Amino acid sequence: MGSSLKIFAWNCQGCARRNFIRSFREYNEEHRPDIICLVEPRVSGNKANLIIEKLGFSYSHRVEAVGFSGGIWVGWKDSIQIKIIQNHPQFILLRVDNYITNKSFLISFVYGSPDRSKRKLLWEGLHSITPKKDTPWLVMGDFNAILSPADKKSSTSTGKRCEFFGNFIDSCDLQDLGFKGPPFTWQRGETLVRLDRALANDAWMNIFPHSLMHHLTRIKSDHRPLLLVTAPDLNTPKGRPFRFLAGWTMHNNFNNFVKDNWEFKGNMSDSLHNFTDSVKNWNRDVYGFLGNRKRKLMRSLNNTQKLLEFSNATYLVNKEREIRDELENVLEHEDLLWRQKARCDWLQFGDRNTNFFHSRTIKRRKFNRITSLRIDNGDWCSDQETLQNKAVKFFERLDGEVSTNLRTMPKNGFPRIEPSEITFLEAVISNEEIKKALFDMAPLKAPGSDGFHALFFQSQWDILGNDVCQWVKSVFEGNPIEPKLNNTLIVLIPKKGNPEDFSHFCPISLCSVLYKLVMKVIANRFKVIFPKLISQEQASFVAGRNIFDNIILAQEVIHSMRCNRKGRKWMAVKLDLEKAYDRVSWDFINASLIAAGIPLFLRNVIMSAIYSSTMQVLWNGVPTQKFKPNRGIRQGCPLSPYLFVLYMEWLGHSIHSGVEAGIWDPIRLSRTGPPVSHLFFADDLVIFCKAQIDQALVLENIISLFYEISGHKISVKKSNIFFSKNTEDVIRNQISQLFGFQEVQNLGNYLGVPLLHDRVTKNTLNFIVDKIRRKLQSWDARKLAVAGRITLAQSVLLSIPTYFMQTMMIPKGVCDTIEKLVRQLIWGGSRENSKIALVGWDTICQPRARGGLGLRKLNDQNSSFFMKIGFNLASKKDLLWVRVLRSKYGWKEQIPESISRNKCSHLWRSFSKIWPSIRENLSWSIGDGDKVRCRRDPWIPGMGPLTNIIPSFSNLNFDCSVKEMVTADGSWNLDLFRVWVSEEVINRITSIPPPHPDSGEDRVIWTRSSTRIFSVRSAYWLMQEDK
Repeated sequence: MGSSLKIFAWNCQGCARRNFIRSFREYNEEHRPDIICLVEPRVSGNKANLIIEKLGFSYSHRVEAVGFSGGIWVGWKDSIQIKIIQNHPQFILLRVDNYITNKSFLISFVYGSPDRSKRKLLWEGLHSITPKKDTPWLVMGDFNAILSPADKKSSTSTGKRCEFFGNFIDSCDLQDLGFKGPPFTWQRGETLVRLDRALANDAWMNIFPHSLMHHLTRIKSDHRPLLLVTAPDLNTPKGRPFRFLAGWTMHNNFNNFVKDNWEFKGNMSDSLHNFTDSVKNWNRDVYGFLGNRKRKLMRSLNNTQKLLEFSNATYLVNKEREIRDELENVLEHEDLLWRQKARCDWLQFGDRNTNFFHSRTIKRRKFNRITSLRIDNGDWCSDQETLQNKAVKFFERLDGEVSTNLRTMPKNGFPRIEPSEITFLEAVISNEEIKKALFDMAPLKAPGSDGFHALFFQSQWDILGNDVCQWVKSVFEGNPIEPKLNNTLIVLIPKKGNPEDFSHFCPISLCSVLYKLVMKVIANRFKVIFPKLISQEQASFVAGRNIFDNIILAQEVIHSMRCNRKGRKWMAVKLDLEKAYDRVSWDFINASLIAAGIPLFLRNVIMSAIYSSTMQVLWNGVPTQKFKPNRGIRQGCPLSPYLFVLYMEWLGHSIHSGVEAGIWDPIRLSRTGPPVSHLFFADDLVIFCKAQIDQALVLENIISLFYEISGHKISVKKSNIFFSKNTEDVIRNQISQLFGFQEVQNLGNYLGVPLLHDRVTKNTLNFIVDKIRRKLQSWDARKLAVAGRITLAQSVLLSIPTYFMQTMMIPKGVCDTIEKLVRQLIWGGSRENSKIALVGWDTICQPRARGGLGLRKLNDQNSSFFMKIGFNLASKKDLLWVRVLRSKYGWKEQIPESISRNKCSHLWRSFSKIWPSIRENLSWSIGDGDKVRCRRDPWIPGMGPLTNIIPSFSNLNFDCSVKEMVTADGSWNLDLFRVWVSEEVINRITSIPPPHPDSGEDRVIWTRSSTRIFSVRSAYWLMQEDK
């Protein structure tokens, strides 16, 4: 018997049917399974015996069908030793013995009842047989239930997660083994569902880490058979690249080793190559392989402890202590090694969670491993050499030459860079600038082809710093980056589970740390000038703007369009760029840098690095042959996002030109409000204009021109158009046909957040809960120590709802469900097995200084994010989204008393409810005193508006500004104040410097912060104090 086991499971929907034996033999002859399971045979007794004899298996066992329902048959070859452990109407539990190094494991073959109430007995029965964690367990078959809406495709209804199924998987620490082949296993008419699957625990994954599930061709049944191969022939090629180990930096001898073996003579590539050879030998001879060291120390410790049972000699006691200390050190190194492999940046150093890291690494490798894909003719291919060659050709073709016509470039719309900004950009690169850029890098991000992480250079800066700075400066002086350091590894990250072809992968570029260092130095300079250089419609990678600006704007525009039933007709076009980073024209990048006024020496460094780059696909951890791209920028390079934003600005310039020329009519959310023509966040594009054929032709012309000069292409299938309700069907059809885009009634998500078209309910946002559940299933968090689970909750789980909370108010029911999942995570419980919480949730949500864990209640956190929106609306009047919302909802005063409006959006309605709490904590900081009204506005520390204490019949002008309350010599006119306010108030006024024209504008401040700058943290704790 070979080392690989093949397990076949099929809902055959009747074994007595005509041609069943012929169909089964087709599968059997092609795949040669060792163990088979047939469910729903619809036959029992002697007739079943006759059919089983014809299957060709030496041994068999079955749970009889009841009439035409149920039934489970199992068969196996004589080379397999199987013992039946338990029969159940919906599953058979068996044990496979003496397979691979005498390791036994369990298999449960399942046929879930179509009756939901009976299926509940299946989950209870499976839960009751859950083995110990170190016992490998496979659960496989037809569950008649789905885990997520993605498991069902139907024109008439959507899939709904089976809560009991999901809870069973969570509580038993099982994971879905995924699949290769078509995504759905059952079909009837137009309805397709994934009902059949295989689940396994970590112990199974440890002995069969490469288990591969195939969805086979459907014959004579509505169900596809499943074929699980425990050790597929992956033909993994040799040649994995060198990788720096973070544990080396913890070794006492490593610093001295670096001093003795590092040598730099101007060529950094040669220095790293020579050091790599030396450190490999040091790793073998000094550092040692951790597994061997651990086993050797365990043996020594065991032998020493045996001797101590007979003698308490001092030297034995000391020896045991020394061995224990050394073993502890080895365990720390082992933990760090698996942490590095698991890519868990959110866990802090010092938390030992080796089992978790090991489990996470196995899952990550399985998820990323490419075993088979559809190739050009649509057939599945699993030959690794063929797939490697196809991958290289795919990216060679993607990054190949593209014809562009820069002669048709539109008018340069970039603002002129000021002389002071040019001086800043042209300044000589300093050592401090280089060091800051290096130490801003994540220490253990995936390395480039040289194998060194940023941690190596950071930890050895005292030794390497001068050489690194000298090399970086030489690049800016005109020396090219050496070819080996400018080589890029392309790692293919699946965009979804079970990818089918190369388009289902996101190519991420792994660049060398020193290449990234050069580009990060440039990016840090770009950050300073980008707020002026890039128009407000582009929100990505521009200081002072963020992703939520555009989300808020998009939601408000869609709300206005949805409510627009008369007057002007509008359309929103959501464009999808095909392979946005990969199709970027290099000549167009250069033209963009010139047009933006970037100095020549920086342009030379950028373009030299781009033109001289080479690439290799990292195929299952092994680099393929090199190829030279002719276009595209690298996702993973620190400068690439800035280049892309600069590049996309040309499309924005063309739209602005159309608006200025009067041929483009952008949407306005109020009669006098600012125009909104487009919203960009990197390559996420939404464009707004009148729903007229002439406007559509203008847009088409602009897009075509952008194609011509940039080499980009719009994905017609993924681009959509949404029309306001008052747009006639004729116009809708004409415009949709012109572009070839699909008209939709709902634009779906923008930047990951739903563009709300209807009332927000718990069902609207249940997908957030599903995202958290999937995270929990993938992380296997029960292997973490409690401190690690708390970190996971804060850094990963709670960050999911936090993203959505910044632009929408999440229903309390959703928040409660998420908090329940977080509590279960922290205390190690589940829905079925609730564990007693050792500390109450209110206490956990207290600050650490008060004995809590610093977690936050989601409802209050949500409100604190909306307070941030309120503060920005009151204080940042020049931002585009602020101007649009102020005009839409008639926000005329800087700090209005009420903002409630009829027919408002979900965001504004939610925001209006907490505005009183926001307003109470806003005040004015006096500058020139021009904007602040003396009586109406709050400006005196610790007090509200003076209207609370000065009556309306006073001789103090109700709307006079604060600057009118000073004397001719510029001091406060206290005599006028004393008529109406107490000395206590006078003392507060005199603590404020009087307004002066040179003091700048008045500004709104947040009184709950010592810095007077708003923070979500201060808003959150304000809400806790008010309770």
